[in-house]
Amino acid sequence: FAAIPIESGRIAAGGLVEGLVRPRRPPAAESVEIHGLRAADLDSAPAAPAAIAPLASALDERTPVAHAAWVEQAFLHRHLVALGTAWPRRVADTALLFRLLWLERGKDDPGLCSLASIAAALGLPRFGPPECSGVGQGPGRQRYTGSQAGFEQLTTIHTLGLLGILPVHREPSCAMAPH
Repeated sequence: FAAIPIESGRIAAGGLVEGLVRPRRPPAAESVEIHGLRAADLDSAPAAPAAIAPLASALDERTPVAHAAWVEQAFLHRHLVALGTAWPRRVADTALLFRLLWLERGKDDPGLCSLASIAAALGLPRFGPPECSGVGQGPGRQRYTGSQAGFEQLTTIHTLGLLGILPVHREPSCAMAPH
């Protein structure tokens, strides 16, 4: 996971939190394909809920900005409860917001789109360095570092800000990206 606070519409890079969580069982092949994290990459990571305590603090009194936020919610809910908190009620989900925007514009439902596809469909630049860290890298695999997750979230914030969908200047928020 990685989370970067947004204060008054500006990314507070110094507030970046990131980490890995040791799963209870080895990750499924589909998860390895998506995230590039093998069981060996996660063996030395702390277990949940302790591993996500920094993320729980970062989310406190903030509105998460996440792409396909149901993924984060499904993963984090029980661990946040164990830490005495909960997934925030208000979430800016870029996947859902894009679908609604597309339908509002009278276009066919695009279904679930990647963040890169959304940026391209809206004619927006995609931020981020081309390479990823060495952990989990290999043929067909890559893993975002916290700073790269932050660059990916710049795409999210830029997209939502230009569309006037997310009033990032009105309240604190926290951009999130899974590893």
